[in-house]
Amino acid sequence: MITRFNVLRSRRGFAEAFGLAAIMLILMVGVGAAVVAFAFQSRTAADTMMLTSAVVSRANVYAGELTETAAGGLAAGPKAPEPYSGVTTTIDSVADVDSATKRLTITARFTNGTDVKRVIDIHRNDVTHIASVDPDTGKYTWTKATNTADTTVFSVWSAATDSVRKLTAAESVGLSNARTKWLVLQPRGGIDSDGHLWMWGSNTYGQLGDNSTVNSATPKQIGTRTYSDLITLAKTTFAIDTSGNLWAWGFDGTTNLIYNADVSTNELEPVKIISSVWIDIASDGDRVFAVNSSHNVYGWGSTANGGLGGATGASATTPGKLPISGIMQVAASGNAGWALADDGDLFGWGTGIIGDGTDAVNAPPTQIKAGTKFTMVTASNESGASDGAAAIDRAGKVWSWGTNTDGRLGDGTTTTRKSPVATSSGTFISVFMVRDTTYGIAPTGALYAWGSDEYRYGGAFDSGSKVPVNIMVGQKFSYIAPASVNGSTANAVAAIDDQGDAWKLNPGGTGLWSVSPTPVGTTKAFRMPVPSGFVTSDW
Repeated sequence: MITRFNVLRSRRGFAEAFGLAAIMLILMVGVGAAVVAFAFQSRTAADTMMLTSAVVSRANVYAGELTETAAGGLAAGPKAPEPYSGVTTTIDSVADVDSATKRLTITARFTNGTDVKRVIDIHRNDVTHIASVDPDTGKYTWTKATNTADTTVFSVWSAATDSVRKLTAAESVGLSNARTKWLVLQPRGGIDSDGHLWMWGSNTYGQLGDNSTVNSATPKQIGTRTYSDLITLAKTTFAIDTSGNLWAWGFDGTTNLIYNADVSTNELEPVKIISSVWIDIASDGDRVFAVNSSHNVYGWGSTANGGLGGATGASATTPGKLPISGIMQVAASGNAGWALADDGDLFGWGTGIIGDGTDAVNAPPTQIKAGTKFTMVTASNESGASDGAAAIDRAGKVWSWGTNTDGRLGDGTTTTRKSPVATSSGTFISVFMVRDTTYGIAPTGALYAWGSDEYRYGGAFDSGSKVPVNIMVGQKFSYIAPASVNGSTANAVAAIDDQGDAWKLNPGGTGLWSVSPTPVGTTKAFRMPVPSGFVTSDW
């Protein structure tokens, strides 16, 4: 579809249209900046593509700043931000080739020092209006009216089309439309960038949701419904779809986690449960907690040891509302749970080390480290009484509590802590406690770990650590998934890197899908193969 604009008949009309054009020009810069270098080719080639794209973006920004406007027209927009995290661009020189051409020398550089230097020309065009916009490439065509007596003429600068390689339509759109990537990952399932659900592994109880009990060694797409969140337990699976509905399938069990009428029947396909709009879910395998759009927490499952937090009317077969409100996230472990409020307050309940300074027994929701505001909470996925959890405060500091035999609290000791203790170093944007190991992702995307190296995480972490260690220098991540819980044989730690690819961080653990042939160096973390059915890049 081509959008066309009539020749302007007044200065005012043109100024309005030119304002729209200026906005479109800025949008083009954002589109160009969204180009992502893919990891299928060599890392050097991928980095060069990304840095070259950054050069193009910077040239377009500079051209936009040069664009002249008439009195009363829209001023040129402000300088756009750097196009990629971790990339800076510098205009080293500007030379006048002639009155209508400027030659820019631009350097784009990663924070690690890798850089490219490119020469790119920008040209001045005298125009009166936009003739068309190509919706596929974002390319716009300027035109100059034949009779300019009643029309203001503008000088518009733009990068020369033959100065650098032209971006393809897929590159212009960016990663989301160029290939499929992982958004959510668990040891037995995941959600891709289109919202589709993929499952694999054991299916004895129908936990794959494909209306069978046949195991699958590789990922298979489950239906066409789109999802936003997922939990894979040993025998049961829960997911929230993009409309906020909660679905469950697999083993119903004696505690009726799936919450339907017949606890003796396994569900082989997703079943919608508990009507509401849900935004978060957590489970320790014996009980489930879910947060709805009203920011209330509901729990159901085992009522032992106060693990349901005093939820009103809650039982093994009936969800009940916990006596706290304004909640945005939940976590669960053993016989305990935690809830993070919208205002940053953190609450814990149940039996075990919940972070209130005691060995709690049947504790109701209790505020943890009052006065400190948190941004996320994670819990160790162990059965029995709670043995630990961690949270990040608004300054990026990690606070942990619980048993500390292998140093997973990151405070340089192996001392059990019943109240939150700060990790010895580092600031983080997310944290994940997985059994005896804690992982943290720094603002740069760097992955750190502390605690046990029981399943061979590799690198500088070969013998574990009592303080945070960057375990994969040079690789960036966005997501770490906890291992399956409560009796599951799957103890793989799954991760998603900054390109949307899946990784198995602990090759000694079980879980994720089959890999053949076995990757070289299986004592180290490795990238998982792309599942059959994923759309891959063609450049």
